[in-house]
Amino acid sequence: MCKICKIVHNVHPESFTLNIQLENLIENIEYLRMGDEYESAKERFEEFTTYFERLTEIRDDAELFVHEKISEIKLKVDLRREKLKTKIDEEALKLIDELNEYEKECREKINNLEKSKLESKLKQWEDDMESWSKQLACFHKDVDTWKKIDSECSSKLVGFSLV
Repeated sequence: MCKICKIVHNVHPESFTLNIQLENLIENIEYLRMGDEYESAKERFEEFTTYFERLTEIRDDAELFVHEKISEIKLKVDLRREKLKTKIDEEALKLIDELNEYEKECREKINNLEKSKLESKLKQWEDDMESWSKQLACFHKDVDTWKKIDSECSSKLVGFSLV
């Protein structure tokens, strides 16, 4: 049987001798480098075979293909949603921190303003108390003067009798 054409030839073994080198070359031809064009064609053929097999699978089970594709898309959407949620949470926390800092600043300003108002009010009350104290001292002085005058008058009147 011929290894090339796969046909059985009736040849006397002595009249036909095998070329061992040629036979080895034929057996190992798939390992020989056939050039860039051959390699490129081989790669395209393998890609085509892969695509053809995938299309055959899709044709044979279209529902499974649709389910797989929709599941892939859902997974991508879910991953994107998680990334966005994480980003939103980070932004929200950042804003809350900024608001807390702003609230702290406002409280400090309010406290400073209230202290300032309180200090102003206390100063005013101290001034008022000092003024009232002076007036009270004058009043006491006047009362003492009036008591003295009253006492003097009373003692003079005791000597007068109304008959």
